[in-house]
Amino acid sequence: MKDLIIRINDTPLAVGAPLPAEAHTRAGLRRPPLWRRFGRRGPLRGRRLDVDNCTLEVFDGSFRVYPCLDKYLDEDRQWRTAVSVFVEKGIVRTVMVRVMEAKYAAVEFAGRFQDACTARWGEGHSVDRYTRSWRNGRTTCLSCVEPDRRHATFVIETID
Repeated sequence: MKDLIIRINDTPLAVGAPLPAEAHTRAGLRRPPLWRRFGRRGPLRGRRLDVDNCTLEVFDGSFRVYPCLDKYLDEDRQWRTAVSVFVEKGIVRTVMVRVMEAKYAAVEFAGRFQDACTARWGEGHSVDRYTRSWRNGRTTCLSCVEPDRRHATFVIETID
């Protein structure tokens, strides 16, 4: 099965494959401060690397997330992004993407992610009205919009 390539700030990495040595510097991935490691949810195993306000592409460019912090826009029209990469024994296990403080964009990005997953893997499984999941072999994807509709989380991970 072909690896699912994820591009973070134009740096390619694949879930289930070794983390490229240059990914830290090229993508801006850094180990978060201690207070942040406990403040953001995610898998508890392995090492966590974060990058804020970055771009991310997946599904051969079918889905793209980017921040919008333009000061000339109203706060309702701005949003932040964050990506967390979880690495265990040198292998990328999970990539978690968040769109935050996005009054309109969170739902829009969730729709785009769901369309890209559906085009690639078929209809997903709806967990509830806010959450949908897909599975293809060892790779799973999850899309979740928080009930306030201002935050969206997308998780791509490999299952052993």
